[in-house]
Amino acid sequence: MEISENVKKLIQTQITKEYASSLMYTGFANWCEIKALKGFGTFFKKHAEEELMHAQKFITYLNDRGKFYPPATIEPPFTGFAGKGCVDFVIASLNQEQEVTKSIYEIYKAAESDGDYMSKEFLAWFVNEQKEEENVFGDLLA
Repeated sequence: MEISENVKKLIQTQITKEYASSLMYTGFANWCEIKALKGFGTFFKKHAEEELMHAQKFITYLNDRGKFYPPATIEPPFTGFAGKGCVDFVIASLNQEQEVTKSIYEIYKAAESDGDYMSKEFLAWFVNEQKEEENVFGDLLA
């Protein structure tokens, strides 16, 4: 069965969101390093790399299904660094991960509605990954 147009478009949008998250985490890492907060810098760098890996997983999946990801303009979800610090970055990260979770659920529901069982199976990994991501940032704020 071919991937539906709806699921394809949602995945393409998700790829852009993954890249945006990576940009946000890269910005946080850079800020932390400038402020001599190397541990936080390393933490956010790791998350930036994970988001790039997530984007690549989605791109590979689309390629495997014979679909193309046209690169899009990427706006980082966080840009106001003046007067901000690590707690603000963790809050922004949790909010971003919660938005990504909603987006993954939306794709999953669309795949289910379209009878696209291959996409549902593929997305199950992301559902579990998002639970972990939200827990990481939520635990930092507890």
